[in-house]
This record gives sequence, C-alpha cells and structure tokens, in this order.
Amino acid sequence: MLTVSAEITPLPVETERLVGAWYILASNASFWRDRNHARLDLLPHASGRDGQPRLRHELRFRKSALFGPTRRVLLGTAELETPGRFHSRSEGALRLPRWRWSVAVVDERDDRWLVTWSSPSTLNPIGGLTIQSRDPVLTKSVLADIKARVAAHPELVLTDSDGMRRCDRLVAIEQDWVPPKPYDLHIP
Repeated sequence: MLTVSAEITPLPVETERLVGAWYILASNASFWRDRNHARLDLLPHASGRDGQPRLRHELRFRKSALFGPTRRVLLGTAELETPGRFHSRSEGALRLPRWRWSVAVVDERDDRWLVTWSSPSTLNPIGGLTIQSRDPVLTKSVLADIKARVAAHPELVLTDSDGMRRCDRLVAIEQDWVPPKPYDLHIP
C-alpha cells in the first residue's frame, strides 16, 4: 500500500482563469453527501498581506433538513499559495474551518470545466476530488475527456490507505435546473 501525501502537485493556472461561476457537478468529498444544487462563485478580492492574489468564494447549495431542504451560503476567501494551490478559510459562523485546494486538471481550450483536489480539513476529513463546470451539465463527450484526463493524472489515481483511488467514489451532485440524469462517473 502506498503512503499518499494529502497534497497534490497543482496545475499552475492563472488566478484570473478561475474567476466566475462554477457548478459543482460531481465529487467524492464527504461534504457533498447530503448537499445539492451547488454553485461556487469565485470573485476577485483584495491582495493578501504578502501581496498574493486572493479570491472571494461564495458557495451556494441546498442541504436536506428535518422540515425540508434549506438554502445555504458559505462565504470565505482563498489566498494563492503557489500557482494553482490555494489556502481557503470560511467567514461568519464557520470561520474556523480552513482547507487547501489545488487545481488538478483544467480545460485548456476555453476554461469551461476544471477538476480540483481538496486536502483533508475539518469540513472534509478525507479530502476529495471535485468536477466543476461553467455549465450546469456536461455532455457525454466532455465527461469522457475529463475522466480520461483524471485517469492519466498520476496523483489522482494513487491508492489511499483505505484501498481506494483518489478518483474513486465520485457521485453526481443533483442540480435543479437540469433533469437528474445519472453520469457514468467510473474512472477506469
């Protein structure tokens, strides 16, 4: 069994390419097990203390609750550590959670989708892989391209101590603007 670092080598992507709305379409992060209708807005933010670029993130989703689903918004900032790797912290009641996330794979043609890896944190104790898109749905051909690129990424196919690859157990995140259609998320 391999001992796997919590971090991955980030893809050095310019921060400006990440600005805008991203629909969270699939993930194996435990945070998303009972949440749906997720959208992440990344907005330019004032530079950090050391002059590093920062992004403001607004994560909108619904969560199942006793009396029906509730809408939630988590606000925070993401500060650039190295190109493609960020250190995020939440604001408000959830101010304490902090986590690192890295861009693992990105659509080089027109920045329509990306794959991120989040390191373990208090919100997500085992970390996780997330597929995000500028559009609320992926075509079969785009999804096939993403899966092939993830399968070719040497750090995303490593086996963790639980015997599963980092790219296994992906689950589609339900979106209400698209009829639920199951994605084939198995990565060979």
